[in-house]
Amino acid sequence: MTLYHVTRARSLRSILANGLRVMGSHEGRPVVWLCDGEHLLWTLSHVARWKQRAPSSMRILSVACEPGTFSRVRPGTYLSWTDIPPERLECSLSQTSPVLDPRTLG
Repeated sequence: MTLYHVTRARSLRSILANGLRVMGSHEGRPVVWLCDGEHLLWTLSHVARWKQRAPSSMRILSVACEPGTFSRVRPGTYLSWTDIPPERLECSLSQTSPVLDPRTLG
């Protein structure tokens, strides 16, 4: 199963080197937010709006996970209460372009 994490482009190098860290979450909650493919465009828009950035400045990371690994908080939205190591990320820096065309979603 693949889930997705949306982040600012400037955070990519650190995330790819260190993984997704729970302490990087907003509002001080120690979690990593993830979404499924069906909710990816909504999540991209939501995160860009929340961070007051253009969607084109955001990047999408794919995360390999076993079903049931993360807590589902609502349809399409998941939480990880622990850090996600870089080995679980399914992309490299060159593969993290913004997804703005829904035809590119697989």
